[in-house]
Amino acid sequence: MIPSYSENQDLIQIEEIDVNHFTPHLHESIELIYMLSGSMVIGTGVDLFPVEKGDLAIIFPNLIHHSQVFSTDKNRAIHILAAPTYFETFNDLLLQKRPEVPVVPGDKLHDNILYSIKNLAELSDNENNSVLQHSFLQIILARALPMLKLREREDIRTHDIVYQTVSYIAVHFKENLTLTKMAKDLGISQFSLSRVFSGIFHQNFNRYLNEVRLQYISQKLVGTSKPITELYLDAGFQSQATFNRVFQARYHMSPKSYREVYSSNK
Repeated sequence: MIPSYSENQDLIQIEEIDVNHFTPHLHESIELIYMLSGSMVIGTGVDLFPVEKGDLAIIFPNLIHHSQVFSTDKNRAIHILAAPTYFETFNDLLLQKRPEVPVVPGDKLHDNILYSIKNLAELSDNENNSVLQHSFLQIILARALPMLKLREREDIRTHDIVYQTVSYIAVHFKENLTLTKMAKDLGISQFSLSRVFSGIFHQNFNRYLNEVRLQYISQKLVGTSKPITELYLDAGFQSQATFNRVFQARYHMSPKSYREVYSSNK
């Protein structure tokens, strides 16, 4: 679940994951989470929605969202992140509307949806499968979207400070960011911006920024073979010592161990 706003328009990522907490973020992709075991909570705006075993969560593009996990069970899910070219048939609907409840209960899912999710999870990630991936995703959306109650999307981008904050960091997290620079670029006071992080995100600026960077790196560790040094520098960390410290605190293992453990589980 990478909080990236500018993305590869031809990208689709499909993986089975351990569900964890994720800070508020947004992206241009559509995000599907099919719960295999355990449970989680999806948050959009101020609303929270439980996702139980067998349920399908559908996160529309460009909506700020986050996830929380309260269950002590093994919380596993099939996670699909698909760029705009994969949902072009439904583009207007997905960009102009938003679901009142972004979760389809498991007992309501059509057999075609379950079949398509299963096949997407089993397909290897190569160019020869891109047509099949596109087709299965179209089937899922065609069956699932009519089951969601939709409403018009509010246009909050230009004046909502939370939206501005999340989207700014999603675009600029790889840069040498400071709270002072970000406040200046957004045209708001440092005090007001600091209150967004403490009051809305319940963490300070540096912790939020590091969390976004770590989410980016953790997915690259599993999905690519790029050297760890290249990854942490690309993500915006200036110091290897700082990177190692925050990574260890977040995941309770080294980046090398993380790659070995989660790459073997793919």
